[in-house]
Amino acid sequence: MKVLHFYDVELWTVHGAAAVSSMELGLRAVLNHEVLEQVRYRPREGMKTVAKHGRVPGGLCYGYRVRRGFDDDGNPVRVRSIDPDEAATIVWIFKEYAKGLSPVRITDELNARGIPGPRGRAWQGTAIGGHRNRGSGILNNQAYIGLIVFNRLAYRKNPATEHRVSGENAAELHVVQEVPSLRIIDDTLWQEIKRRQANWRAGMRSSRVFPGYSGPTT
Repeated sequence: MKVLHFYDVELWTVHGAAAVSSMELGLRAVLNHEVLEQVRYRPREGMKTVAKHGRVPGGLCYGYRVRRGFDDDGNPVRVRSIDPDEAATIVWIFKEYAKGLSPVRITDELNARGIPGPRGRAWQGTAIGGHRNRGSGILNNQAYIGLIVFNRLAYRKNPATEHRVSGENAAELHVVQEVPSLRIIDDTLWQEIKRRQANWRAGMRSSRVFPGYSGPTT
């Protein structure tokens, strides 16, 4: 607006009956910002409701397929079910990791066998190992033990860089729902994986304190 005024240019809108003033521009900016905040808030609240009803609000992850179904009110919904072939691969991944293989070694074996990865692509170590605290990666996906966890992460735009960044929400803000029909991994194997991950993390911390200590094999 300042640049336009400097060059004696007026700004008109389709519905305006006069040139836009600095005050009107400021009011429009405030109203537009509020509309954007509502656009962000409402879909997320709707996704929370979906999670509370035992349906997955996010995208389709490896191990499952989607079919069309109906809810109790007769409305069409997308129902997630287990893909037997991919579920067998997931069980194999968990068992091999429990035996001591690293995500990279497991990745190499899967690619050598020609087993398609997520979205039909080649396997990557990060797809298996992921991030434990964020619940990413096959070894950390709680859907495999029949739990839907939503709102684990919060996404915000950094005003300085305009880049979107993520952060972990407090545990009390998570939406957790049990869905036994989605379970692929039993509790015993899941706990074994968590123990091995904890031991690996402890070994990494020890290697920083005591140089030369390599920690458990990953």
